[in-house]
Amino acid sequence: MPEPAAPVELVVWGPTRSGKTMLLSQLVDMGDASLTDWRVRPADEATRASGQEKRRLISGDNHFLPPTRQMKLGAATLTYEFYRPTTRERFRVQTDDLAGATFEDLDEEARRHVARADGLVLLFDGEDDTHELFQVLTNTLEKIHELVTGDEHTRDPRPVAICLSKADTLLRSPADLRRARSPESAQAFVEDWIFANRAQRLVGKLEKHTANHRLFPVSAVGVQLHHGAVEPVVFYDESLVARVVPGATAVNLIEPFLWVYEEVLAARAAAAEAP
Repeated sequence: MPEPAAPVELVVWGPTRSGKTMLLSQLVDMGDASLTDWRVRPADEATRASGQEKRRLISGDNHFLPPTRQMKLGAATLTYEFYRPTTRERFRVQTDDLAGATFEDLDEEARRHVARADGLVLLFDGEDDTHELFQVLTNTLEKIHELVTGDEHTRDPRPVAICLSKADTLLRSPADLRRARSPESAQAFVEDWIFANRAQRLVGKLEKHTANHRLFPVSAVGVQLHHGAVEPVVFYDESLVARVVPGATAVNLIEPFLWVYEEVLAARAAAAEAP
């Protein structure tokens, strides 16, 4: 069996309620619904135990996960192994499941944590007010950019996957679902959302601060296909508490991680060949 590649340390960032914890908790189960032949499994007991408890809430009780409580960096480190049965390739991703407020505030310790990562997976909620989203994303990018490059004319060279979370709310037909999941059209799907919501300033900020980024529509809860129609899986019970139907088709759960991994590997190979 080939030796696993060196661990890839990623930061999964997003403001409060952007879907970070739900995405990480669903990687193991719903990642198998990916259009790729990669699979995901927990790489240590802490990650396995954390995932089992969260999946019990989702699959057993049909609950959304509560917001992540604030804690110190390193207290919630998760390690996943991505593996490809057809080629026996494998690699590990390490990240921290941190409260959104940690990255919104970005104190010195959090900034160092983000700065030393090999790549970033940034989530933003398409249901948020676009002006507020623009401010949060701008503040974060500027802080990280200053820390990583120290030069306003130099962009962050690391791969950054920009994920439009809760994309299930934008899917109206099987054609929408195919377009959101297809590698050839997923980025255009998000670009259309950006222009429809007059959020072009987001693109400008990304271009200014990051040299290598890609857009992904993402949904950790997914949708159901029933008799040729796309049906939502989020519903409200008699107490008006939002719940989720398990067993849906996820949207791009592992694809952002795979893209960042491939870009990190390419950068490492280029660095090794450089004189």
